[in-house]
Amino acid sequence: SSLPPNIPPRSPSSYRSEGWCPSNPTSPCPDAAILSWIHAHEAARGRPRQGKFLACKPMGGVGNFLAGTISCLAVAIATNRSLLLARPPPQPAGRPSYAEPVESVFDLPVDVSLLPLGADVLDVPLIMPHQNNPAETGLELIDIRLDDLLCRNLTSSYNAPIAVMPAHLWLGSVPINPVHSDFFTKNFGRDSLGTAHVVSFLGPWFFRPKAYLLNHLASLHDLLSPGGELPVIGIQARVGIPEDAASYSDRPPPGAGPEYVRCAFSST
Repeated sequence: SSLPPNIPPRSPSSYRSEGWCPSNPTSPCPDAAILSWIHAHEAARGRPRQGKFLACKPMGGVGNFLAGTISCLAVAIATNRSLLLARPPPQPAGRPSYAEPVESVFDLPVDVSLLPLGADVLDVPLIMPHQNNPAETGLELIDIRLDDLLCRNLTSSYNAPIAVMPAHLWLGSVPINPVHSDFFTKNFGRDSLGTAHVVSFLGPWFFRPKAYLLNHLASLHDLLSPGGELPVIGIQARVGIPEDAASYSDRPPPGAGPEYVRCAFSST
């Protein structure tokens, strides 16, 4: 179908020319796949009653939030669904939602708001497996815990107008799913171990740090390494957080952070 009149045509080389792909024209680049999906994504937003959507509900901390969103994006591109970014599922007591911090530091290349569902729609509910009745609700759950993402045809298995997908990790089973693996091989390439370069392509393209953040990081680098002569090492010492200690049995005890920093510096 033709695009709505408010969607301008895009150059077929724009993804590569933006610098998201190797300059070698023979290197794998998801240029065609990305542009085709952008057209489908925007067309569905322009005609929401005829479109099919994937409502992503990323969860966890910032890292898991980003990885989960890229998992949703990979599924959306492979199944030609328009992506919606919904609110994370309810967090346990005392744990914050990271949706606002992520939105405040990243620009996204496409509009993934819930506006196609209505100006007053603030979220897409997280339905449970026993509530999967697309004929009644128009919603269908992609249950990343129970659904066979390794072997199931992700295009034909989900027929509801809106597929709801909670995610908090990179789902490596999706690019090696035999039904969809040729798509990922053709458009993203694979290394010697058979790993498709999905995250390395889609991550920096989709999550673009805002200018103020890049300027702040540049200033911090200059402060820590005058003249830019020394490398700057960032450390996430995720220890000593009471909420973590209470929720996860594998977290180091409170007070262990300084030992992690000392160990990191002694190895440089």
